Amino acid sequence: MVLKRKLILASTSKRRKKILKDAKIKFKTAISNLDEEEIIKEFANTNPDNLVRILALSKAVSAVIQTNKLSDEIIAGFDTIVVC
Repeated sequence: MVLKRKLILASTSKRRKKILKDAKIKFKTAISNLDEEEIIKEFANTNPDNLVRILALSKAVSAVIQTNKLSDEIIAGFDTIVVC
């Protein structure tokens, strides 16, 4: 897949990197300094679907701030939660 814009993965997840590499998608990584536990505490009463969206978006926003980029890069933030 050829993207005209650069993709920045807001994650250090080896699994997510492998998925993108296997799909032959070129990307760079931005490490987020996000305190996920703080967000989980703040949104403790939020349903799991919304919580995972909040975490993914927060990672992407953190990557934008850290990379100081607001141009034409695509910032991808992901998260996974398990609910019993």
